[in-house]
Amino acid sequence: MTTEIPLPVAELKHALPGLSKIIGKFNLPALGCVRFIRDRQNAVSVHATNIDDFATYRFETTSDGPAFEALIPLEQLLKVIKGCGSRDMIQLRQAEDITTLIYQIGGTSIEQKLDSIDLKEWPQAPVIPTTDGVVVGQEFKAALKLALDCASDDSSRHIINHAFLDVSNTQAHYIVGTDGRHLFAANSFAFDLKDSLIVPHRPFLVLKGFMEDGDWTLGIQGPAKENETGWVHIRSDRWNLVTKQITGTYPNWRGPIPAIEEKQTTVALNKDAAELLASAIPKLPGDNEENQPITLATSVDGMFFIQAKPKHGEDVVTVPIMGATVEGRPRSVQLNRIYVMKALRMGLTEIEFYGPGAPIVFRSAGQRLVVAPMRLNEPAPSISESTSPLPETTSRHHPQPPSVTPANNTEGEHQTMKTINRIEQTQTPQTANPPETQPSSAFKTAVEQVEQIKDTLRGVVSDLADLLKTLNQAQREKRATEKEIESIRDSLHSLQRIKI
Repeated sequence: MTTEIPLPVAELKHALPGLSKIIGKFNLPALGCVRFIRDRQNAVSVHATNIDDFATYRFETTSDGPAFEALIPLEQLLKVIKGCGSRDMIQLRQAEDITTLIYQIGGTSIEQKLDSIDLKEWPQAPVIPTTDGVVVGQEFKAALKLALDCASDDSSRHIINHAFLDVSNTQAHYIVGTDGRHLFAANSFAFDLKDSLIVPHRPFLVLKGFMEDGDWTLGIQGPAKENETGWVHIRSDRWNLVTKQITGTYPNWRGPIPAIEEKQTTVALNKDAAELLASAIPKLPGDNEENQPITLATSVDGMFFIQAKPKHGEDVVTVPIMGATVEGRPRSVQLNRIYVMKALRMGLTEIEFYGPGAPIVFRSAGQRLVVAPMRLNEPAPSISESTSPLPETTSRHHPQPPSVTPANNTEGEHQTMKTINRIEQTQTPQTANPPETQPSSAFKTAVEQVEQIKDTLRGVVSDLADLLKTLNQAQREKRATEKEIESIRDSLHSLQRIKI
């Protein structure tokens, strides 16, 4: 019996790039294939898997005919459709154990026999009820994409390679992503989920065709047996993604976020100020340094400006940012410019400065990006992959601050998120600590006076450094003058030795 199934090239060109995100390099031939199915209702779909992920695309058009099922090597299929027009059709023909791909070249019909792969080699997909799930829209998808963009790519910190849906606070659910140096959090959500969920970081998730394919339905399928892993199911208009859950405990992401009462200064950027800041940062010196430092600062007279110092000791470059509204005391914080640019791209135009050593918070409309400061004499610690902060340690070998990291963390994380031993009241009971007593107002005043003294001393040190540069320059000029005088003397002695 011969069975054929027509496939529109336009839809294949839409589907196959997404399925390519699922298929990797495997020794098992079936995992290098896509699976075409025409069911009894004449609906056509194409599938891909890597055992941990199962993706399905449902074609818009139906195809009349008997049930059809075949495994087609993705590489062969991609080569064929690459030379086809978007209005073309290709056909799959099945006769006994032979599958043939039929397409047109300049009006000539080409038949290409495909490698025969047994359907029994295709992994068994988990069965997920289609009636369960929570519908989420574009706001959720945009926040998830930003959270994944802030997730770690360090393989030794597996849990924070992914995003986190935190539903522990019934008043506000969060989407979170962090790499230990900066942290993104968005609220204003209310998910109908019983438990918090770690969303796997899959390249397919941020695929444009998937992101723009209508609302998503998000579901969770628990493990069928003990010691097995559950599944996350995301369904859009045309796409289906079933991916394995990430097991483990997401770290206490609220710990590094400063308490609102500790805020000392706020900078609000209007559109012009945000554009000026975004255009100025890439032009500042220091972009070839490892951590690309820049300084965000406010002055006594309410000005906001950015600074950067060239690597070889030239004068500091200062750029005032007009159009920024400053409220609070003068502050100065050094950050990695990459994170500042990321905050601007996210549309976070309100900057909050907190106490000494505390992270900087970029905020706007229910979203915030928390960025660890860089310090010249000490490094900032990172979020540990546990629910409670670890004790700080000191290193004598690097002019950087102590770092709070997991035991298996790799070296080189110079500027990482500071873990503050404070847990908000909204977190889960398993990680909650007793509330800390608030310092008296006199103590706060003393702390502020100490900070002012430190700022003054920093200014004195800077002035002394400038004076030292001037003295060094004067010394170099003196030596040059002495060399010139000595050269003139030698010339005079030479003239005196000439006999007329």
